[in-house]
Amino acid sequence: MPAPALHFQTLPMGNGYLWLLSGDGVPYRVTADNKIEHISDAQWKPEPVSAAGKDVKIYQIVGAPHAAFALDYSGAVYQFVLSSHLTIRQKVEIYSNQRWYPMIGWSSRTLPTDRASFSNEDGSCSVEMTGFHLKSDGWRWEEPWIVDMDVRKHDKEGWEYATNFAGAVWKPENGVSSFVRRRRWKRHMRYTSLEKWAELSRSSEVIVELAVGGFNVLPEQECFLFALSKEGALLRRVGINANNPDGDYWHEIDGVIEEDERAELSKICCSPSSGTLLVLTWDGRMFIRCGITREMPDGMLWSCLSPPGSRPVAFVSLGSNSVWTTSVDGKLWMGRMNCWPTNHEPIHSAVHFSEVAAGVYGMCLNEKDQLVGVSDTGVVYVREGISSAEPAGRAFLKVVERTSSEPQTWAMVSNAGTEYTNLPKHWVSDHVVIASTSHYRDTKWRKQILEDLCAVNDSCWEAFKSMNNDLGELIDDDVKSESWNHKVRAKLRLAGERRFITGTIYLGVEQLIFQANTGVTIVKPLSEVTSAVREFDAGTSTFTIRTSFCDKSLELGFSEESDRDEWHESLEQVNGFYHKLNNSDVQQRFVWRGALPV
Repeated sequence: MPAPALHFQTLPMGNGYLWLLSGDGVPYRVTADNKIEHISDAQWKPEPVSAAGKDVKIYQIVGAPHAAFALDYSGAVYQFVLSSHLTIRQKVEIYSNQRWYPMIGWSSRTLPTDRASFSNEDGSCSVEMTGFHLKSDGWRWEEPWIVDMDVRKHDKEGWEYATNFAGAVWKPENGVSSFVRRRRWKRHMRYTSLEKWAELSRSSEVIVELAVGGFNVLPEQECFLFALSKEGALLRRVGINANNPDGDYWHEIDGVIEEDERAELSKICCSPSSGTLLVLTWDGRMFIRCGITREMPDGMLWSCLSPPGSRPVAFVSLGSNSVWTTSVDGKLWMGRMNCWPTNHEPIHSAVHFSEVAAGVYGMCLNEKDQLVGVSDTGVVYVREGISSAEPAGRAFLKVVERTSSEPQTWAMVSNAGTEYTNLPKHWVSDHVVIASTSHYRDTKWRKQILEDLCAVNDSCWEAFKSMNNDLGELIDDDVKSESWNHKVRAKLRLAGERRFITGTIYLGVEQLIFQANTGVTIVKPLSEVTSAVREFDAGTSTFTIRTSFCDKSLELGFSEESDRDEWHESLEQVNGFYHKLNNSDVQQRFVWRGALPV
């Protein structure tokens, strides 16, 4: 039989998902996270259900932090498990049993009083290795059946021996008093239906309603999953945990008994936080199940809740500290509970209801008592401003539909698996993100932005060209051909700085100009040059000319020594020519030195 593996805590899955059901029976989901990392995160993602290659129309959907559950019109229940970084895996064990007979030896044909030839560990349940089926469609086998060998407990073939099956003391040795033996077979199965729908094993009852909750009182990835059958029976899914997300089977719990007869129920709901179950009868009365805990998931007894204004209730949703109902006349009511039914006693104090609004049905509350609902026109709404100080909130806001198809009508919505205090902006605002690139590619505002960007780009290029033209005007054609003696690509470093900047040096008969690649231009008159000394910068492996002026000095850098020497010679010649033209003997006082020793 399946042996549960160890339970591991997983990383939190954000703030959960808001689950929606379209009028066509297709589930959708959208994140409840306020921080959207990608435009697609704000989209309503369709998650259609299919079985045997055909689409399945869904009747109801309920959400949990780790999964969602859907119900179709035939009564089949489907589960959508969210992805996790841990593998969901179980080990299945069965035992092959044999008895020893004189003249025959060991045989799998046991006595009628013995356990079956294949059974579970204690022999209480007979199984067949060839007929052992997977629990549900979500599971897949990892390997074939293998013998579980343990040399400390078994012989070399995996057998352990005893005198009789009843009260057996198992030993690894085959002794003279060994008349029975058993061998354990094991097989692992992995849950593979992550981020897709898988049908749960069916009940003999036809299910017509689902409710999920208990997230605060159970370990992570566990929940109470309740169901209402067509015959009015209340069911609970047994065995749901992190390594068994679909549970084992449906278990019937006590229904509401009135005058020795079971009350006919129409709807059920469950508190997301505590797991408390609330049911609604066909005539609009409410009953709450007291005493539901982790240790006692079926609860203890039923207690009646008085409806608001003595009116029959048509819809109801139970939160952590509040109850929201819609009466048969369409009015919406919010009630606060003075005492919570977690003990084993009935509720003696009535719930105090206050009228809120009208026109919202299919309501759902999360563990923080935040409310969502659907209007009679199929529009999804969320209640704004709900807090401990203002439990009824302030107003209903329309949830912005973000689907790739035409606007739809919505049948129901579930926020039970979400956790938020402030409303996610992409739920209620049109301007947070856009729905799809295909929706805005040809819009006027987008075309205008592109035109403005192109205009700015053209202006930048014009400014860049103008800067080059200004330099061209400074170095006109006549000057280039007659007055400018030398032009070279080089580097420049100002006094006191550590880094060189790259650019182009122009040397004329009256001035030296350096134009950096960044667009900065430095102009120095030759009349202020006092020295030009050839050096070598070992730190940057650069051949330099330290040129001093009357006010400051700078270094001209070259990658090759020949380029530096050629430029130094040109600078000396031009400087001499300048002072000869101006009849000056100042040039004789200049320092023109060769390269200093490195």
